Amino acid sequence: MSPIDEMIRRYAAMPAFAGLEPAVLHELAAVSESLDLPPGHVIFREGDTADALYVIDTGEVEVIKGMPGVRLAVLGPHHLFGEMGLMEMRERAATVVTLTDVRLLRLEGGRIEAILRNTPALLYRLVSHLSARLRETDRVMIRDLEQKNRALELAYQDLQTAQAALLGKVRLERELALAQELQQAILPTSFPPFAPFEIAALGQPAREVGGDFYDVIPLDDDRVGILIADVSDKGVYAGMFMTMCHALIHAEARRHTSPAEALHAVHRLIAGLPMTRMFVTVIYGVLDRTDYSFTYARAGHEPLLLIHADGTVEELEPPGMLLSASLPLVIEDARLVLQPGDLLLLYTDGVTEATAPDRTRYGSDRLHNFVRRWAGHPPSDLLPTLLADLVRFTATAPQHDDIALLAVRVE
Repeated sequence: MSPIDEMIRRYAAMPAFAGLEPAVLHELAAVSESLDLPPGHVIFREGDTADALYVIDTGEVEVIKGMPGVRLAVLGPHHLFGEMGLMEMRERAATVVTLTDVRLLRLEGGRIEAILRNTPALLYRLVSHLSARLRETDRVMIRDLEQKNRALELAYQDLQTAQAALLGKVRLERELALAQELQQAILPTSFPPFAPFEIAALGQPAREVGGDFYDVIPLDDDRVGILIADVSDKGVYAGMFMTMCHALIHAEARRHTSPAEALHAVHRLIAGLPMTRMFVTVIYGVLDRTDYSFTYARAGHEPLLLIHADGTVEELEPPGMLLSASLPLVIEDARLVLQPGDLLLLYTDGVTEATAPDRTRYGSDRLHNFVRRWAGHPPSDLLPTLLADLVRFTATAPQHDDIALLAVRVE
């Protein structure tokens, strides 16, 4: 058996990779390096640059946080580690040391990233594996804290209460910061020219992080995909779910000419996720400059606004269910033919649900009146002005939800 075939056999025996296409397993094997390490070997340290993903073939490793080290987990055969650093594009969050003789498969970050871009099924496996391990780590840490607190309960009741409150606050802040970083990492800051259309977008995250995202997806010389979406819930799991949804929509947009078919494919992948309580609302459409058409599908998202040059506003709300692991998807394509001066506005519910100090909501009527006044203006002027109007409206009231805006205008 050749070294590549042996590597493929080892991957196929692991639950995280079982059932993948032979071609995907061959790609993984081709970019993998096998490492045999003795007990006590430091694989990487907390603070190191994240440059690789590791898979345990045989043996055990321990995950250590801080100095002196606190053991977070012991990982055995077929476990993955190092994937969070690659997904976040940041420094290692912990130190990993071998406990026994260990055989590892090492996948260099740049190479595995190239494979993930073209293999949604593999990305789904890695995100699911990371989600399960985070839950298990939380469970172990909570169990350990409960055991220690019971031992100190009689003598240190007041200290225990204060400590629990502090740990909860730190953990919440950590989760929200990570979710916000994941969100901001995938939001583009500019788009390539696509005459005769001008496209602009912007977002403003809330202090409590949600999962709004938008993008423009190049499809061919004459077509681009237009995307805006809003993930439910908040925190680190919502950030992970958002990152995965964004990657899946990107991949399926290039496989299907119909936006509804692309979202159906994404829904089928989401249906197998363990995050059953989460859902995402989406508008995804294809803008074609050969005939000025916009073909789109709406999955439970806010209405699409079509603003004509004379200030007339149409609220387009074709039926469509949100994407959720627990609900069937019923969705169809709709089509528009745009005219010179027309403007499309896509937005998330953080716009219409923005609340003033007196609890009045910004609402659809106020939004329609605003865009009427700005009919004919380029998106690059309209969107910052709309965001400034929202800020003035809410004044001192806190922002409870993310805001995302995307506009397309025919020149």
